[in-house]
Amino acid sequence: MKAGRELDELVAEKVMEWRKVEFLRDMSDDTFKVHDNNGVTIIRSKYIEKFSPSDSIESAWQVLEKIAHADPTRSPEFELFVSDGYWQAQFFGKGYVGAETAPLAICLAALQYIGVEVTK
Repeated sequence: MKAGRELDELVAEKVMEWRKVEFLRDMSDDTFKVHDNNGVTIIRSKYIEKFSPSDSIESAWQVLEKIAHADPTRSPEFELFVSDGYWQAQFFGKGYVGAETAPLAICLAALQYIGVEVTK
């Protein structure tokens, strides 16, 4: 799967556990709800547009933090390296995922780690 909006939305839903809201007054179709221990937080699409983990290392780092905090008793080990201009990422035990950029490799490895199969 290529970097871009489709992959970003998949990561937002599956990894970050954000859910699209079908209708809220004064909000666009791209609004997400974030469920956390304190209730529900609404994030407007303007913020979601800034969340582009397949293109932005800052957003990809949020993905890593989400997985690291998913199970407080066990933090998955993560490895990221570049070889001949191609990035390799993995959460140990799940196998390497390769991509042209570090953010894309992180997203694909995160999806693989949680058991989401990504088609190319």
